Amino acid sequence: MLPRHPRIDLRQLRYFISVAECGSVSGAAKVLNMSQPPLSKTMQDLEAELGVTLYDRSVRGITLTDAGLRLQAEARSILSHTADACHSVQRIGRGEIGELRIGVLGWLLWGGFADIINKYRLDNPDLHCTVHDYSPAAQTTMLHDGRLDVGINRLITWKDFDKKFKSVVLR
Repeated sequence: MLPRHPRIDLRQLRYFISVAECGSVSGAAKVLNMSQPPLSKTMQDLEAELGVTLYDRSVRGITLTDAGLRLQAEARSILSHTADACHSVQRIGRGEIGELRIGVLGWLLWGGFADIINKYRLDNPDLHCTVHDYSPAAQTTMLHDGRLDVGINRLITWKDFDKKFKSVVLR
């Protein structure tokens, strides 16, 4: 049988850090804009779940035990990693990280399109952008197969291209 892992949520860790930083449950409750009893209960539940005492309580406030000091460091790391993960996922969702595969007709590569792509690469260094010369038929097939993200093959004047595409690419 596998060992039971403690069930701790991010809210408990945030509350724990606040109590540790404030040096008291009542001070943390004020900072967290909540009443003291639910915060005290959350901290008691956290200690019970972990099976350790996290604070030494006195009239002057609290001090962290060795276990509390370790949890404080780990909790900060967990919350930092969680924030970083959320930020990365949001950047991927906005298309700032990942891969962008573009199919174009070769003549576009000779015009200002290359400058637009280069600027886009500079503005989005975590986005791997590749541009390949494909016929319109090949682009259509590759778009349907998921091997291309964007296909550009319409024959338009550079002035029209500048108006219609540049604003999309450069945001």
